[in-house]
Amino acid sequence: MDVTVRRYDEKDENAVLGISLDKSQTEFTVTPESFSQEDSEDIDRYVIVVNGAVSGYFKIDKAYSAGKVDCEPKSIGLRGLALDSRLQGKGFGKAALRVLCLQLPKDYRQHNWLYLTVNCRNLPAYRCYLASGFEDTENLYLEGPVGPQYIMRAKLSDES
Repeated sequence: MDVTVRRYDEKDENAVLGISLDKSQTEFTVTPESFSQEDSEDIDRYVIVVNGAVSGYFKIDKAYSAGKVDCEPKSIGLRGLALDSRLQGKGFGKAALRVLCLQLPKDYRQHNWLYLTVNCRNLPAYRCYLASGFEDTENLYLEGPVGPQYIMRAKLSDES
């Protein structure tokens, strides 16, 4: 299973727009169109590459610790993660999360934690995050647009 993550480049736009999400995903994440149009100095966009093809995406929010979610100082946030629906349930999501947890400490050396929120109704994603090394902080974020969300985190450490 060849899974890597890298920074989004404009040349990735067509591949991102070709990512297929089913209705249950779009309720909880950003669409490929919204992802490809994101333009903020606080957001870095990444793509998930599976077997050489752009198959997913996520955003890193560098200002996450200044936002509404209660988290440690020097934290970044994982937002809008999506994986093509045709690849789900095959281990690619867990592999991508493991790879990004290895890559991000190299890209964000000044940050200690990676936080995310996941909707309480999105149990497959919640279980995937747990299996990939994230911990549930036992706190909820209650201001989400589609209901309460678990607040989860992973320690960033550059072990290489």
